[in-house]
Formats: sequence, structure tokens, C-alpha cells
Amino acid sequence: MTPWLTTLKPTSSPCPTSFRSVCPTSCGRKLCARKNKQRARERAPVVEKSVEEHLKELESLPSPYPTPWRRSRPYTARLRALCVATANPRGDSFLVQIRGRELELTDGWVIELHARKKLGEKASLAAVARLHPDKSMTKRRVQSLRENIAKLEAIGAPWHGL
Repeated sequence: MTPWLTTLKPTSSPCPTSFRSVCPTSCGRKLCARKNKQRARERAPVVEKSVEEHLKELESLPSPYPTPWRRSRPYTARLRALCVATANPRGDSFLVQIRGRELELTDGWVIELHARKKLGEKASLAAVARLHPDKSMTKRRVQSLRENIAKLEAIGAPWHGL
């Protein structure tokens, strides 16, 4: 047996490398442990409230404009899917950024659907802004809303297939 093979002994640490020669005991274990802890923190769900509590809270908020569509099944399904996704974003920065705007985006989806039915597929931004119950809606906000809805309906996103 060659002398260099005797130095390669398996370690019992949670280090992803299996030999001491690759991961020295002095600094490698600490570095690996720190990286493992960081990875676990990134993967851990960030849930302050349950989805049901969050939905009840959102439903109890008074709306500044009439919202009869909030009782429909597609609306509820999309709102539930978005609340679940924002409660556990799994490293998706877009889902982290839209946390707290679930109702606004789901209402925007309903209004966009209504505009497509009433005005056709190529409805202008200004026409959709006029249809929106919120009178402060602008063309730029409608454009941003459309982009966010498109991201949520993309493959692998929360609204894909709903």
C-alpha cells in the first residue's frame, strides 16, 4: 500500500466532501457547516401565518370598489395558489416582491379577463384602465399588471394550468 493512501480516511462530519485531504479539519468543516446552514435557511419556508389565516385576513379587508367576483371559484383558486406561493417562495425573488399584493393581482386578473371578453384580445391599455374600478389606474400600471399576470401564468409559476 502506498503511503499517500493512508492519509485519505473518511470523515464523520456533515461535510459534502468525504476525505480529510480535500477538506482539512481546521477550516473546511467550519466552512462546510456554515454553507450547509445557509442552504438550509434558504430552503426553509418563511411562513408567519397559515394560508387559511392569510385568506381570511384578505377577505376581511374592506375594498375601495365593488368586487362581486371575489366569490367565484377561479378567483378563489388563483388567490389560494398565489398565497401558498408567496408564503413559501423557495428563492423566487418575484414571489417575495409581490408578497402582500395578492388581492391586487388577482383582482387585476379578473378585470383583464373581463376586458378581453368585452373589448377583444387586443384591448388597449387605456381602455383596460378605464374599465378598472380603481379610478387612479393608469396605462403604465395596467402594463405592469399585465406583465405580472404573464409571469404568474408562465410554466412553473403558481397560476400555470389554473
